[in-house]
Amino acid sequence: MKREKLNSWKEYCNLTPCTNPWNAVYKLARNKTKRSLPMTTLQRTDGSFTSDLNETVQVVIDYLIPKDEQIDDTDHHKRIRVQTEEPILTADDRDCTPSEVKNAIGDLKLKKRQGKMV
Repeated sequence: MKREKLNSWKEYCNLTPCTNPWNAVYKLARNKTKRSLPMTTLQRTDGSFTSDLNETVQVVIDYLIPKDEQIDDTDHHKRIRVQTEEPILTADDRDCTPSEVKNAIGDLKLKKRQGKMV
């Protein structure tokens, strides 16, 4: 029994974050652990509620990701749409070689975000 308790404690300590391993112990002792419940329903802007997880996810997506309707485009946006549909052809265009692609991939820093923080 002692050996099982010791093994259990060692396993717990290995799984606990090293920043402050006692946080979880204190929370357990004081019965202050919180269990997060999955989001299953949301209230829509019209006051109605979603009925299941799929509908809830769709409402969140519709809210966070705006529709791209051409009818709402300004002159600036219309010009950008036209430019994106035209191929970019310059005199010095050439295909990348496999070694150039391999070198570019090798130069990437793994687990690093590309570009500047905005």
